[in-house]
Amino acid sequence: MRASRRRLELWGVSAQQIEEIASAAEKAVQITTYSPVSGVITKRNVAEGQYIKEGDVLFEVTDLSTVWVQADIFESDIPLVQTEQRAKIRAPTLGGGSVQGIVDFLQPAVDPQNRTMRARIQVPNPEMRLRPGMFVQVSLERSLGGDVVSVPRSAVLDTGKEKVVYVAKGKGVFEKRSIEASMAGDEFYAVTRGIKAGERVVTHGNFLIDSQTRLTGTVTGMFGGSKAYGTEASSQAPASNYTVTLQSEPAPPKGGSEGTFHVTVTSPDGKPVSDAQVTITLIMPAMPAMGMGEMRSTINLMWNGSEYVGKGTIAMAGPWNVTVEAKRGGQLLGVYRSRFDAK
Repeated sequence: MRASRRRLELWGVSAQQIEEIASAAEKAVQITTYSPVSGVITKRNVAEGQYIKEGDVLFEVTDLSTVWVQADIFESDIPLVQTEQRAKIRAPTLGGGSVQGIVDFLQPAVDPQNRTMRARIQVPNPEMRLRPGMFVQVSLERSLGGDVVSVPRSAVLDTGKEKVVYVAKGKGVFEKRSIEASMAGDEFYAVTRGIKAGERVVTHGNFLIDSQTRLTGTVTGMFGGSKAYGTEASSQAPASNYTVTLQSEPAPPKGGSEGTFHVTVTSPDGKPVSDAQVTITLIMPAMPAMGMGEMRSTINLMWNGSEYVGKGTIAMAGPWNVTVEAKRGGQLLGVYRSRFDAK
């Protein structure tokens, strides 16, 4: 009897079930087997009536109350990551919020394909808001240990080879600076070389300034008085002669959808110009760090009796540089430059 009880125990039958079997007048043919762990059934390998043998896996049960997040760390950031470090996890299912996790393992090797090291982060998941297979964003928190010079993330253009900011020198002149940044936070870069405390940097419109600098090869003024893109000085009129305005529907435009653009061209005497050739050039600068080349599109606008109107598709959400040119007979009348963030 003791041997029979022991065998049932090894089969996973509980003590209460064994007592019920021993005291029952009729011996049960079916015995309920309970899972030793709680969780979600992620695989079922058996059906009712199927013959099984010792060692067969019938069900796989996964406990998702705690999950692992796998984060890929760039080679340059590996020295900044260590075990027991806190991590902030963001995902669409968190409704704009975040959850905290702890780095509990760092892979000893670097992936030769994408040059990253994998970090495993243990994250509590009591409400099942994180699910296997999801993509998430990970921010690792680390103290710099003292005061540092910092610049907003929006001020830094990362080309993949260098990080660039534009320093305001006064009177509409901006100087290109290459900087070295030790690490990046949610809103700021910590800068170790390239700028000094107190210097003013461009935080909006730096894509436009960078594009114009590459084309003209000079330190540029902000819009007014500077060269038009790809236009020789002999073929353009002073920017103050004609006024060009731009409006879009919706404002700002939406990525991946068509938008309508409205442009007015006004002569120096305040009268609308109806016989110009008006084009809009949309440019999203290349982002080598993300493996994305420059995107460019041109929209030709037509006069509708009161203004110039045209439609065009915004390829994707993100920052776009806008150049509106109004020409007549090949002569440039006016230029309007701006920037918008497509949603």
